[in-house]
Amino acid sequence: MTIPIIFVALLFVGLINACYISYKREKEERMICPLNGDCEKVLVSKWSKMFGIHNEIWGMMSYILIASWFAIAMVVPAAASFGSLIIVVLVTLGFLYAIFLLGIQLFVIKDFCFYCLLSSFIQITLFGLVIFFG
Repeated sequence: MTIPIIFVALLFVGLINACYISYKREKEERMICPLNGDCEKVLVSKWSKMFGIHNEIWGMMSYILIASWFAIAMVVPAAASFGSLIIVVLVTLGFLYAIFLLGIQLFVIKDFCFYCLLSSFIQITLFGLVIFFG
């Protein structure tokens, strides 16, 4: 029972993180990076969007969809199998995109954003939970 609690907690923290980035972007406030990185450099790069939509919006949608399917799978036993498949697909896509964006920060931008690293950590951990405990 501990794994579902950790899973839901990670989804919640990921959603809050993505909402915070979106809020700061909307208010046009500078992001302060606790790691002495340049969050702004990362968040305004050409890699900060996919298909014209900011990555944090994709993140919010991802966390909400995963949480929704998780809730459906927990409440409706008949939907558990399909819900689990959707969760695996969404988490895997998030994992692959997180790895891609980590590579972009490391090799292309050559700077890091704490909030982006947190998001990647969450996506990678969610993937690990799904693969090893799913």
